[in-house]
Amino acid sequence: MDCNRKERTTTVMNEIAYSTACCDTSACMISKPELIPSSSVSNGMTCPVYFNSKWLDFKYSMQCKGKEDRCIFFQEFDRIKISGCSTKYFCETFQKMPTYLASAGCIIKDEKSNMPVVSRFLFCYACQDAISKDCSHDICRPDHDTCIYERILSISEQIQVVEEIHRCGYSSECKRAGTIRSNSKIISYNTSCCNGNKCMAPVPTISSSINKVANGLTCPSCFVGNSARCLKKDSIQCGGDESHCIHYTKTTKQDYLSLTETLFGCATKNICEAGSYNVTPKGTYYKSVKMDIICSRATRIYTQAHNLWISSFVLYNLIKIFFKSM
Repeated sequence: MDCNRKERTTTVMNEIAYSTACCDTSACMISKPELIPSSSVSNGMTCPVYFNSKWLDFKYSMQCKGKEDRCIFFQEFDRIKISGCSTKYFCETFQKMPTYLASAGCIIKDEKSNMPVVSRFLFCYACQDAISKDCSHDICRPDHDTCIYERILSISEQIQVVEEIHRCGYSSECKRAGTIRSNSKIISYNTSCCNGNKCMAPVPTISSSINKVANGLTCPSCFVGNSARCLKKDSIQCGGDESHCIHYTKTTKQDYLSLTETLFGCATKNICEAGSYNVTPKGTYYKSVKMDIICSRATRIYTQAHNLWISSFVLYNLIKIFFKSM
């Protein structure tokens, strides 16, 4: 019988609880069935995970919790759509649900998985376009731990271009805020993060006003918009919080087109600490972006007066040593 059933299943996408209650006397009042509560305690069972033919593809497994003691696979005809953990009778019960809730069938596997266990599956908005209206939720790779909203302002030849990216990423990238600057191009970054499923990070503020007041540091400067090599370098005086010299390379690929730009110049500390990245955002168009950066401490500029003071100090000490030795 289907009376007094309490079943539960957990997949990458969601958790489903199902319960029934019955009474067997004339004009009886059926009590409200109680659902099995969600549990955060692992029971030692693991199951392969699969989600819409994405990176999961049975390369990873998930921890089962509570009374979940079976691995379940929801199928649509002969194609597996999603998988996870389940209580013993959920598969049989699932097939009796209304068609708008059920897939065509399921398979139960009573075994443990020896694949790497992912303790948490994170979903983030993923897109790259100026308006960010067409973001879809994307499942993140197991090593990603946060959802990133990145705004990038590029200024070259007095032309300003703003790029917005929603993607999965690392919490270490949340501090990517600051500037990269050569004599002919300025790139300003700001980043905000959130770490809840399908969360929307706050809009990062970004300004075209860059502090160029010289701070006494200098770096090599060069920019080319269509090459991985930058041969003709001059120097640039760093300004404001810019404390590092940077070698920046960004390669963008879309369909059959590939564009690489290279920059040498000054950068703020947070840009260097956030490091390189390689992402494939999605949205109204498909584009992969690979950014490589190498940083070093900027060189301090010594003025003519400063050099004269050092020379005088050295000469004074040499004279003192000479007379003491006499």
